[in-house]
Order: sequence, then structure tokens, then C-alpha cells
Amino acid sequence: MFSDRERFLRSVGTPNQNNSPSFGFIDVDNVRKSLNTILSDLAISEEDAGDIEFHRLFQNFGHHRCYAYAATEDERSKPKDVVDLERTDGFIVKLGKLTKKGKKIKQQGVDVQLAIDATKLAYSGVMKSATLYAGDGDFLPLVQAVADSGTQISVASFANPEKGEVAPSLRASADRYVWMNKLWIYEALKRERSTVRMNPDVSHRWQATKHEQNFSTTKNEFEIFRLNNEFAVKLDNSPLPCFTSHKLDDLKLWLQLEPFVEPGFSHLLHS
Repeated sequence: MFSDRERFLRSVGTPNQNNSPSFGFIDVDNVRKSLNTILSDLAISEEDAGDIEFHRLFQNFGHHRCYAYAATEDERSKPKDVVDLERTDGFIVKLGKLTKKGKKIKQQGVDVQLAIDATKLAYSGVMKSATLYAGDGDFLPLVQAVADSGTQISVASFANPEKGEVAPSLRASADRYVWMNKLWIYEALKRERSTVRMNPDVSHRWQATKHEQNFSTTKNEFEIFRLNNEFAVKLDNSPLPCFTSHKLDDLKLWLQLEPFVEPGFSHLLHS
């Protein structure tokens, strides 16, 4: 039997199939903004968003090391996600400066440093595969340069290629584009919040459940039932069994994040 995390990894695949030296390069500001936009659109509370462990968004591909690039005004004003990366083994954080020009705040030296490091490692022969965590078309020359070195290069971001949110030239120049969808976000939750499970046993005893409450998300309304100490929900028009958690708040957050609508979710369940 596979663990939930092993099932998830099998569903998304990995660009580092042969365990050769693999590195991740993270544009923290780009990923942060994209993530916050999704959480805002799903009406995720600030408290629930605080239970997403930022570093876990980048651990799916088994990188030997991740370089993270961010900008701050000073050491005392580091964002929570930067502090999280600094405290996690396997991540090297490089900080640039935030500069103000009128009402605009810009990062200084972040993208350039990322490009220099990735190119240097690619042509040194140390790195055999790399993943760029950013969907910015400005990174096209970097992706092309890394690919020309013979290094396998993947691009991963929250930008949905089906909606044209990814620069076609960036996607075409990479060996692979990986869409970090809502299933990725759910997998990055703290373990104590990730308690929802497919539960065939409750499905077989559905007649014994009692209606607990209705719960509305930004897109749907769900009926939540209860059986003993488990809260349960069945997805409308779905052949899948019911899903349960012993924590009502965890089940509600799962419904808000909608990992079940993403490609790979059904495969994850049956792997």
C-alpha cells in the first residue's frame, strides 16, 4: 500500500526519475503572490492560510537542494514564508533588497541572482536537472540557457496553462511544465490539518449518518453528515466514495481548497 504522499507523488510524476543531482530555484515573491491570489479567490481565512507550510510546496520532486530568492527591507521584516524556508533543511535563501520608487515597490537583484546561480550550476556539470518555480516570461532566456547546457529544465507555477496564463514560449522552451494546482496546496498543509480521507466504510453505512449542516464554498454547497465521531461528505455527481474527517474544520477547509476537482485526484485515490 502507498501512503497518501506517495500516491500524490505518483500522480504528479517527477522530473528527477534517475535520482541524479536535482536543484530547485524559487522566485519566492512570484510564488507567494500566485498562492495568495488563489487563497483569496477561494475565500480561505487568514488563520487557515497560516496552516500552509510554504516549504512543502517545493518538496515533491526530491531536489537535493533548493535555492530561494526573496527581497526584504531589512533583516527584521522578513515575511513568514522566507523565515519558514530559512528554518528548513535543504533550502538556501538568498535575499535581495526592496526599493521604493514613488508608490511602487520593486525587488532589486533577485531575478538576476537566480539566473546567475542556475546558469552557473548548469554549465558546471554538477546539476543534471532543475526546476524553476516561477511562471514569469522574463525567465525565458534563463530556461533556454539551462536547456542548452544539456540540463533537464522544468518550470512549475500556479499559472493554469489551460487558461493561457503561462507564456507559450516559456512552456515550449522547458522540458516540462508542471501546474501547481489546488491539490499541491492541500498537500502543503500541516499534517495535523490534513485529516480528510476517503472512507469506504462510512459509504457502506451511509444510511446511519445524520445531517450535521450545510456548508457553502465560493462555488458549491455541500451537505455534511455525521456518523459517530466522523464528519462526512459525498461529492455531487461523483462515483467516488465519501470523504471523512474527525475534525469538522479540516473537512470544511478541504472543501474550500477543492483538491478533488484537479487532474490527478482520482488517480491519487486509486494508486
